Parts: sequence; C-alpha cells; structure tokens
Amino acid sequence: MSPQPDHVDHLFSRPSVYETLFSMLSPRESIQVSRSCQAAHDAYLNFTHRAYDINRHLFYFFSDPVAFRSLQARTGTLISGSDALQFLERTVYPGSNLNIYTHPGHTLEVLDWLVNAEGYRYAPFPRRPRNYRDDVKPWDPQQSSMRWNTWVRDNGTGENGLGKIYPFTKVSGYGGERLRVQVMEAHMSPFIAITSFYSTCTMNIIAFDCAYSLYPVQTFEDRETLVTSKEIDKSHIDKYTRRGWSVVRVPFCPADARYKTSRWQPAAFRTPLDSRTWRVRLDMTGVETRPSLNPPPLSTSLPWDPVVANSWELNTLDACQKGAALPDHSDCTQPAMTCHHSQLHSGFFRYTYAVADAALPMFIDQYGNDDIRRNPQAWLDAEFPRYVQKALGELFRMSGGDTFPAISEQMAYLSNLLPNRQASSSSMQQPISVSTPSPAPLSRPSQITPDSRTSNAPSLKHNLAQALPRLRGMFE
Repeated sequence: MSPQPDHVDHLFSRPSVYETLFSMLSPRESIQVSRSCQAAHDAYLNFTHRAYDINRHLFYFFSDPVAFRSLQARTGTLISGSDALQFLERTVYPGSNLNIYTHPGHTLEVLDWLVNAEGYRYAPFPRRPRNYRDDVKPWDPQQSSMRWNTWVRDNGTGENGLGKIYPFTKVSGYGGERLRVQVMEAHMSPFIAITSFYSTCTMNIIAFDCAYSLYPVQTFEDRETLVTSKEIDKSHIDKYTRRGWSVVRVPFCPADARYKTSRWQPAAFRTPLDSRTWRVRLDMTGVETRPSLNPPPLSTSLPWDPVVANSWELNTLDACQKGAALPDHSDCTQPAMTCHHSQLHSGFFRYTYAVADAALPMFIDQYGNDDIRRNPQAWLDAEFPRYVQKALGELFRMSGGDTFPAISEQMAYLSNLLPNRQASSSSMQQPISVSTPSPAPLSRPSQITPDSRTSNAPSLKHNLAQALPRLRGMFE
C-alpha cells in the first residue's frame, strides 16, 4: 500500500520523528529523502540547521564561538583535521584537539585572542621560547614577490605545508577537562597546508561561514581514505582505520585503463565550490564579516573567504607519470596520487593561492602588474577571480577551443566569486548540498527543493525506498 501524502506530511512535521530518521542516514541518503516532497525538504532544512550548529560545536573550546568566527572572518583562519571531520560526521572523538590554520601575518593576532579573550595558556614544545611572541616570525608585506612553483608535490610539514605549531591548553569550566588548541601556521596558506595532508578523509575545512568536505562521497559514504603523502607516520593512518575508514591504495598511472574512470577523478579541475565538494552553510548571526583589505581611499571589500579561490588536481607522482614501476603500497606510505597545484604568491595579493592550471600565473602576473601601477599600495585579492577569468579566456583562444570542457568548468566556479553575476542553474549542481536558514554569502542557494505540483505518493515511495533500503518496510 502506497503512503498517503497526509501521512507523510504528518511524519515530517514531527521533529522528534524526522530528526531520529535523518540522524540514522548518511549525507547522501538525507539528500535523497529531502528531494521526495516539500514536507521532507522543509524537515531536512530544520534538521541540518540544528545538526550542523557550529556555535554549539565550538562552545566546547570557546566561551564565545561567534567572536572566534569573527576572528576567522578577518584573518582567513580555518579549522581542519579531526575536529572538522567530527563536525561533518556529527560525531565526537573523545580527547581530540582543535587544530586551526593561519595565514602568515595573522598568526600573532590569533594567538593573542586565545590568551586574552579565552584564557588559554601557551604550552610550547621543548626547546621553544616560553613566550610565543618571541617565536612568531614577523610578517613583512613588502617581502612578497611574484613566484610560483608548478606541480607542488611536497606534503606534510615541508615548505608547502606547515611552519610552526603553537599548542595552547586550559581547563574547561564544564567538567574540568583539559582542552588543547593547536595553532598551525602555514608556510603559504592554510588551504595549501590542508591539501598537503597525508590522507583525504582529513581534507575537511571549516571557514567562518561555510564548512567544506573535498572528498565527501569517499569519506562519508564509502568510508574510504586515499593516502596522499609520500612520507607519513603509520600511526596517523591507524588512527582513522580504528575509526572505521578503509585505506585505499590506488596504483594508477595515465597508462592504466582505470585512470580516467576512477571515482577519485584524477586530473580533474577541483575547487571548494565545485559539484564534487560538500558545502554546509553556517548560521552567520552575529558574525562580523571581513573588513576592507585596504585603507581608504583604496578600500576594496573581500566578500569571500580566501579558501574558495583555490583550485587543485589529484594527480600522479612523477615516477608514475614517467612510466616507472609503481611503488609498493603495502605499508601505506608511498602514494601513487597526491594533490597538485601551482602556488601563486604575489606582491599584489595579500594571500597565497593554489592554482590547478600551471599556465595561469603568468597571465595573472601581467594583469596584476597593470593594475598595481595605478594603485601601488593596494591589495588586489578581490580582483583575483577577474584575473583568472580573463586568463582562461586567453587560454581558450590560444587552444582553438580544444580545452572548452576544462575551461568552462573553471568559468563556472568563478561566477560564484565575481560581483553582480549569477551562476546558471546548472553550473554548480551539489550532489551533497546542505543549506540553512542563514546561508553563507559564498554558496549558491540549495537546489534540492522539489516542485510541489509534481510531488506525489508513488515518487515519494520510490525516492524513500532508494534512500532507505533498510527501512523500506515502513512504506509498504
């Protein structure tokens, strides 16, 4: 017997019922249910607004989570590692730390906030200065110069990953637990450090306005993680196998027939705003957004977090590209694939950006130099999307149209950053899309709202049966 619409409306109008239902589902299953009818969609929005309450999540570490997120907004600081994974998985790993990642030049402001606003105490590693102020390297904005490294492969804590780590502790006022926050200063940028992680299941990010999972299907649906670092401590991988992830060894090189069909999509252009990324928009109530990068009269707003302007590719190591024998993956320490990008570090950009296309930096350099002559003291980060869009147009013309698929995908992501432009309805489909009543300004509106004129009981039964095979009997 097919379920009647009024029975379904009743089911999804009772929070105690639908919250229990959604809590049993994976993100993909939740989306499938939410697409069934308007009542399910509305219930899903209400559920995600509570389930992904970032202020409640951060309250464990900070007495004023909104103040911390305002700090994130003005400094581009990101949360990643186990804490971001816990937030998106809606679980808790007892005793885990909070790891936050800072841009060069913002580290001292973040450290001072932890001490002065939240009462944390610095707990330095051995042979480090007792005062963190004596350990933070001064940042000189004049030292920036145009340089980029093509196909970055150095992972972990090398030049392209992390610099110094600053541990802080305090005793919680609730239960007396010892809390530990680690501030990770990136060599170039937090995003470059995060995509240098040893495993894809940890490539999750919480910015001030949105949370991102770069490999959501593999991480939360398949429960698989791909090793992406050349040298890692096996205990790091063991930690996640104990938590339920299977380590994937992908011995692919371009000559392998499986290379182009792998669900890991090697060599695909990736950004935090693409259709393969899961985005959870966060409630922005009370959060103070980023002020202008430049003083008047050069004020230029940066309405998005710098993380969204980055791009990367998952690609093979040089040895594999050259046709050499594939490495032995039995010890999980020699990956066949890793995150690749160019680093765009410029005198006219405040921040360093990862760029998937190695041909772009020379064009961006030219456009930036033309503009910086007119405003020598200005930061031009707000112009970055426009420079990339213009450069892609040049590359398209130079290629004679052969690169249209790749360039069109990059153009689609840029349309989300350029002011006064709306992306087309098909440019950024979200396979695992989450929205809340207070959406982040970066993310497009949710595209999972069903048409109530065409929703009916048979389609509802079909969608629910697909999403909930273990609960199919409820709808018979």
